[in-house]
Amino acid sequence: MTKTIPTHAVKAVITNEQGEILFLQRNAANRADMRSSWDLPGGLVEEGEDDVTALAREVEEETKRKATVIREIGRWSFYRPFDDATVEVTNYEVELDTSDINELTLSPEHIAAKFVARSLLPTLEVKDPSIFEALG
Repeated sequence: MTKTIPTHAVKAVITNEQGEILFLQRNAANRADMRSSWDLPGGLVEEGEDDVTALAREVEEETKRKATVIREIGRWSFYRPFDDATVEVTNYEVELDTSDINELTLSPEHIAAKFVARSLLPTLEVKDPSIFEALG
């Protein structure tokens, strides 16, 4: 029996005092597309999870820090070619201790973390630029 891959994802918009947004760089070795693009923390909502539970789990898995999900701030979608699916994504404002992002313990699926000024977002290599549509 083939397992269906979820088509709803959640992403965390985590900002610092300057209003810059936290992005994580994907580990190309763990990617089917072999690209080390940048992404917001977060991931797929698993069966039986609500958005808040899924996002708190994903952020903790990816940064080893507890997150507080504040509120929904936007929605967007992207095409996933390997299974011909559209993934619907909900962005949430999230609080996370990022006082020293160099001390974040990243999961094996990521290799770096950085804050990006909103004015520089168009220069960031991401898997799908529609990610910027719903940053709040």
